[in-house]
Amino acid sequence: MSDCSFKLYTLVITFILIFSFPYLIEANGSVKTYKKQITELYEIGLGTVPETPTRGVIHFAVYVKNLDKDINYDDAIVYIKAYESDPDKLQVGPLKMLNTVMDPTFYEADFPIETKGIWQIELNISTSDGDAKGFYEIEVHDPNPIIPILTLIFLVGLLIILGLSIRAWIKQSRGKRVI
Repeated sequence: MSDCSFKLYTLVITFILIFSFPYLIEANGSVKTYKKQITELYEIGLGTVPETPTRGVIHFAVYVKNLDKDINYDDAIVYIKAYESDPDKLQVGPLKMLNTVMDPTFYEADFPIETKGIWQIELNISTSDGDAKGFYEIEVHDPNPIIPILTLIFLVGLLIILGLSIRAWIKQSRGKRVI
């Protein structure tokens, strides 16, 4: 088997695996910092991706830690609700947050927030040791318009390089056949 066909088979198998098992691939980034709140029983942490939320889909991650036992819960029931500064205004949720696959002591949810401004986040937590609520405030900004432009330029450049490489490879393989 030639080196070229080996690379082609490897590429085909990689794409088949990626598209056959999409649930194995997670690319939502990771939460770097958590806003912490202390209640009677718990330390509740809320983090977002992106760290500075922008209009669009925001990834929320939460952990619940028992202060007395110094353990994080993997069986808590966590609901998240978001509303603009006034609770009577636009509201998202309540939405049940699910345990993460990689670490079940973290709970995650994704939902869209399309209005920029100050948003209140309310967490309702229930465990075998009791119930609690956490209240947070986040500021949602407009997304940076430069990032999509730079991404498009990068992808077009990548396609040009790929196209020129394939063209050179085809010319080279045709030249070998003629000889």
